[in-house]
Amino acid sequence: MERETEESSPETKQGNEFEQITLRTHFTDSGEAGPSKGKRYDPILVPLEPEPDAPGVLDVAVWGDLSFARRRFLEHDTVAQVAAWVGNVLGLNMETNQLWTSFPRKALEDGSLSRTQAGVKDKHTMAVTPIR
Repeated sequence: MERETEESSPETKQGNEFEQITLRTHFTDSGEAGPSKGKRYDPILVPLEPEPDAPGVLDVAVWGDLSFARRRFLEHDTVAQVAAWVGNVLGLNMETNQLWTSFPRKALEDGSLSRTQAGVKDKHTMAVTPIR
């Protein structure tokens, strides 16, 4: 499996706590030659799960290949943060898999969009499928 994660204690940024997850599809060109093809994978800061009664909380359920995960995110958390969490929790390589909304079925390709901007609502179910 080509997935990398970094185990660390929560990091604080602007008063919020985050866990750092390195997602294989989120990279910058390091300019180096070799097997990594000049890619340096950047960590994505995934916010710790908010309390159920926190303002702007959206509950999400994700189905992978024979696996299921559920978690709360805030409405302004990004698609990339959700994808990093999904890859980490379900043990999926997000370089070869993609998040989709269940209904209407739509690929969540722009990781910079917030969940709200991407059309993901509270109690939405998402799926992870291999990229074809």
